[in-house]
Parts: sequence; C-alpha cells; structure tokens
Amino acid sequence: MSTCNSLSVTVLSILDWLAIGLVPIRVMQEEIGRGKAKQIPTSTAVPGHRVSLCCQANEYGPSVTSVLDIIRELIAQHRLFV
Repeated sequence: MSTCNSLSVTVLSILDWLAIGLVPIRVMQEEIGRGKAKQIPTSTAVPGHRVSLCCQANEYGPSVTSVLDIIRELIAQHRLFV
C-alpha cells in the first residue's frame, strides 16, 4: 500500500489501471461512465476530511487570498465535499 497526496497522479494511476484509489466520485464520474474506471462499492462509509492549501508564510498576501477565495467558491458551487 502506498499513499499519494497528488490527486492528478492518483487519477492517472487509476486510469492506467496501475492502482486503485480513494478519490471523489465527481472527479471520476466521466471516466466511470466511459468504462475507463470502475467504482468499487465499500461496506462502510468513508468519513469526510479536511482539505488544506499550504504556501510559504512569506508569500502569503492578496494573491494567495484571491486563490483561496476562488477555491472556496468552486468547492461551494460544485458541491465537491458534500
């Protein structure tokens, strides 16, 4: 078992049939529909978790705040963690 904190690497590994992964259904919905990935039912629910954005403290400023605002808006708009 290995862990990866890169969603894009995890998705590519799943699509290349190199791994199974725990990713949001919404991320893989199109690929599941096309038969490029399969959803494996689980017997227990996977609890929610936090998502964090990290940056250098000395680089935090208006541009990072803008990125955070956009991310929050997209998460809410697309209901990514509902």
